[in-house]
Amino acid sequence: MRLIAYISDYALTDVDPRMVVDAIVAAAAHANVARGITGVLFFVNNKFVQILEGEDAPLTQLMKNIESDRRHKNVTRLIDKPIVQRGFHNWSMALFCIDNQHYFDKKMLRLLTKGFEENDLLRSDVLAYYYKAAFEASV
Repeated sequence: MRLIAYISDYALTDVDPRMVVDAIVAAAAHANVARGITGVLFFVNNKFVQILEGEDAPLTQLMKNIESDRRHKNVTRLIDKPIVQRGFHNWSMALFCIDNQHYFDKKMLRLLTKGFEENDLLRSDVLAYYYKAAFEASV
C-alpha cells in the first residue's frame, strides 16, 4: 500500500474549472473503485492538491496519466511513501473546493508535508484533514 500526494496547476484557460473538476471526480469515482484506489481532491485557487492511496502498480499508472493530462501542469509530488493501512476506507474520490480567497503555495505544502512525515502521521485521512485545515486558515 502506498500514499502519494501531489500539487498541480489548473492548465485550461478556455474551460470553466468547476466543470473540469466535477468531470474529474465523476470519472475518478468510478475508475478508482476498479483500481482499488481511494483518495481526496482539493481544488484551491486554480490548483489541484490530491492525496491518493492504493497498491503500487495502479498508483504508478494513475500518476503517469495525471502527469500527461492536459488539465494539469507543474505536477509536483509532495509525498510518495509506503503506508501500512488505508486511511480512506470508503472514499473512492472525495472533493473539497475551497474558495479563491485562500492563498497557499508549494513551499507551504512541502513544509506541512514534512511536519506530517516527521511526526509519523502516515495516514492519508490525517493528511487530508491537515491540508484542509491549512487551506481554510490561509486567508
